[in-house]
Formats: sequence, C-alpha cells, structure tokens
Amino acid sequence: MPAFAGLTGWFNTDAPVDPRTSGKVTLIDFWAYACINCQRNNTHLTKLYAHYKDYGLDIVGIHAPEYAFEHEAANVRRAVREQGIEYPVAQDNDFATWKNFGNRYWPAHYVVDKHGMLRQSHHGEGDYAETERLIRELLLERDPSIELPVPIETADAHSAPRSPETYLGTARAQYFTNPDYRDGTHQFTTSEPPLDQYSLGGTWTLADQPITAGPHARLRLNYRAAWVQLVASGQGTVRVHRADGSVRTFDITEDGTVDLVREPDNHTETIELEVSEGLSLYSFTFG
Repeated sequence: MPAFAGLTGWFNTDAPVDPRTSGKVTLIDFWAYACINCQRNNTHLTKLYAHYKDYGLDIVGIHAPEYAFEHEAANVRRAVREQGIEYPVAQDNDFATWKNFGNRYWPAHYVVDKHGMLRQSHHGEGDYAETERLIRELLLERDPSIELPVPIETADAHSAPRSPETYLGTARAQYFTNPDYRDGTHQFTTSEPPLDQYSLGGTWTLADQPITAGPHARLRLNYRAAWVQLVASGQGTVRVHRADGSVRTFDITEDGTVDLVREPDNHTETIELEVSEGLSLYSFTFG
C-alpha cells in the first residue's frame, strides 16, 4: 500500500496507525464529514468495525476536506462523535495521503492485508457484502484457526434514481437556471426550475465554493429523492416551504449539514428556501 503522509489530528487512537506494520487487516476509508454519501457509507463501516475489530480488523478513516470549514479539527471531532465512529481517524488537510493513493473520490476505500499489501480498492458507495467477504477471507489468512461471527451484510439492493449532488459555488455549479451565474453580487429572479435543477431569487453573492445570501435571498429546488441535505456555514436560518404547504424553519448554528427533507420513500417535489442574510450555502446532496 502507499505510505501515509501529512496526516494530523488523529482521533480515537493514542498513536498514529500504520497498516503496513500493524499486522492487522485494515480498511482505509477516504471521507469528508459533510458528504452525504460518506455518511451513508459510514453506517456500514461502523457496523463492520464493531463486528470484526476483535478478530483482527482495523479501519482508518482518512478525512480529506471537501469544503473549507471541514479543515477545522473541532468540526471533524464533532462529526466523528455524532456519526458514531469509533475507529481511528486522521486529518489529511493537505491531501498528501490522498495523492499518494491516487484517490479521486469521496467515499473511497482500500483494503490491506496483514502484510500491508493492497488487496481491494472501491470508489463510491455500495458493494458492502463483497467487501465483507474479502475481509473475512483476509482475516482467515491472518489466522486460519479463527472462528468468525456470521456475516452482517446482505446483497446490495438497487436504489431508486435520485437527483445528483448539486454544487452551488461557481467552480462546479451546473444545474442552475439563472442567467449570468458568475462570481460577484447579483440580483436574481426566481423561475420554475426543471427536475434536478434550482433557481435563485433575491440578492446573492456568488463565489468559487459558496453562495452567500443577501437581502430577500430565496432558492427554489426541484428534486427527486427521499432525503435532501444542505451543506451550509455561518449562522442564520433557512425557512423551507414544502409542496404540501407546510413550512419549517431550521436554525443554522454550526458549519456542516442539515436535513431539510427526510421521508421514507423517493418522491419528486419542488421546495423553496428563504435564507437569512449572511448565511453561506455550498451544495445539496440527496439520499
């Protein structure tokens, strides 16, 4: 496996972990705490770790920040706690380990055997049952006399189509309907966005990563998903108007994610957000 480099802010361990010399089977997971795909992935990893940690499995979470506020150690520490992560986590703020692995995705994992040899890489969510099967094989290679518990993952179910991750900053925005979508402060007029797109209204200041609300800032989003999550920073409120006429206000007090919609099933809906002045929005992600 490639070497770890430039890692700081180790959590859940008294000393840095090196899978090349630990003698354990190790799953190395690249993640960012505000990424909804990573959050869903982490629910599987935490179960996997709890199930096999006493049989020779270790997991190392390499936190590589997607957004500026994800560099802060306090934010990562809070996310580790809130997401129930008990395995070692290190910050890769300069992407040194990310580059050593040639990684390009959140989440992505790399499975290493007891000799420190790379045995699997996987990008994105899914294939959890396949990964567990490999881990069981490597644990048995490590100790043929071991008696493993029953597997916990089943075959991965097909997921319903949902809207793509939607970045709002000008560097990666592509699903907007407003003309003149470029850096700077603009007055926008809200339109009815097609499916999987959004439209701004009122005053917004657009920048590379975030868009920041000015007076009378609104955002209309036409999505398909069961779960809508917003990545935001600063302090303020987001007032969400649902298609059924209901209205809910979310108080934003910490940099990170907030679940605007969380329903049991996929559906199509247009919602409108009233955003308080000074609040910065980064992206929508869907589950």
